[in-house]
Amino acid sequence: MTYLSRRFHFVASGIDLTPFRESEVRARMMRNGATVGRLVNEDFLSLSPEGLYDVVCSFGFIEHFSDPEPVIKKHVEFLRPGGTLVISSPNFAGAQYFMHYWLDRENLQNHNVKAMDLDLWRRVLETNGMQILFSEYYGTFGFWTAELSNDSWLKRGMAAFISRLARAADSVSHHPNAMFSPSMVSFSRRES
Repeated sequence: MTYLSRRFHFVASGIDLTPFRESEVRARMMRNGATVGRLVNEDFLSLSPEGLYDVVCSFGFIEHFSDPEPVIKKHVEFLRPGGTLVISSPNFAGAQYFMHYWLDRENLQNHNVKAMDLDLWRRVLETNGMQILFSEYYGTFGFWTAELSNDSWLKRGMAAFISRLARAADSVSHHPNAMFSPSMVSFSRRES
């Protein structure tokens, strides 16, 4: 939020369910050059918008819900007509699924792989009055894991090797794809 506020001169507002002290978060953001609006510590799905926003961003959020459709719809509720919605998530489908299954299973279990579906995102967004501006995988090949300190040296070594290999491949090729791309992103605009 701080980066977006500084870079694009936005007033940054945010919603998070994890415990935080609003005054500390506000002060830290302001120290780092953000203009801060409303910071809310509530359940996103239960919250009613007090105002509508020009831009709503959601990074690595929807894949933590068993049913992403109401979560995507709720994002749209916060947008003014003509507003832009940015949604991104990791891509643990395709070959990524198998790499995470063998090397990062606990992290994989904390994510709903069925929510990592650009066709689902498009359908829900278009059904809810959004015009898709961009919807694609991001990166050619990438791999990251959660903390592997308790895992075997072999597992940690394999994950590090795949991560280095992925960075090298990504540096020489730009072919986003469903099998190996580490992320997915969608930009859409609210039509009405």
